[in-house]
Amino acid sequence: MRLANEEIRSSRQAKVDQIATKIAKFKRDFIGAPIRRALLQIQAGKVASQCEVPYRKDEKYWITSTEAGSASFLFSFNFGNETDISMARIMLLEFKESTRHVSGAIATSYSDKNAPAELTQAFPHTGRETYTNGIILFSKCRPFTPN
Repeated sequence: MRLANEEIRSSRQAKVDQIATKIAKFKRDFIGAPIRRALLQIQAGKVASQCEVPYRKDEKYWITSTEAGSASFLFSFNFGNETDISMARIMLLEFKESTRHVSGAIATSYSDKNAPAELTQAFPHTGRETYTNGIILFSKCRPFTPN
C-alpha cells in the first residue's frame, strides 16, 4: 500500500513539475516577446516598436527607438531592504563599468536618480516614477544576428 501511495505521489509531482515548467516558459516568452520583436525589427532595418512592459508589481522595462536599425532597452529595479539596494547598486555600477573592457559590448548606461532623457521623451509619465535602484539602459544597433 505504501509503495502504491509513493508511486501516486511521485507521478503527481512529475505532472505538477511539468505544468509549472510550461507556465514558466509561457511567462518568459510572453514577457520577452516585445524584446524579440524589437530585435527582429532592428535586424530588418526598421524602427523598433516602442512599448512599456510592467513585468513585476513595481518594475518595468521599456523599448524605445528613434531611428531605423537601433533600439534601447531600459529596465527598472526595485529592492525591498537596504542591503539588497546597496548590493544591487554596486553590481549595476560595476556592470556599466565592465562594458568598457569588453570589445564589441553594447552601449550601457545607468541612471540611479533620474530617468534617462530618452525614456522620459518617449514615455513622459516615467519622469514622475521612482525606483530604489534606478534604470539601466542597453542600446543596440545593427548588425544583429539572432541565435
